[in-house]
Amino acid sequence: MTITSASTISEIVAEIVDNASYQENDSLTEAKAFVTACRVYLFKVPKRQKNRNSETEFDVKELRAEMNNAVAWLRTKGGDTTHKRRIVGASFEGFRN
Repeated sequence: MTITSASTISEIVAEIVDNASYQENDSLTEAKAFVTACRVYLFKVPKRQKNRNSETEFDVKELRAEMNNAVAWLRTKGGDTTHKRRIVGASFEGFRN
């Protein structure tokens, strides 16, 4: 499933869990999906939430560590998650012809 801004927290968690075995499956696709789901989850879920008589705090360290491990694993496999731009070559030969 592709995570979008309209994805629910339940869908995002399912994506994290479904792709957590990226190393065992040796899957770049699953690792990238795992990283994306972790990033979206970290954006969407508040660190602290208060209701009338209760308060919940979410420690993001563990999830962030797992996400960073997946990014490092992708780098070792050649599936980096950063976008790199490079110019291979340009020629203006015959441009005005």
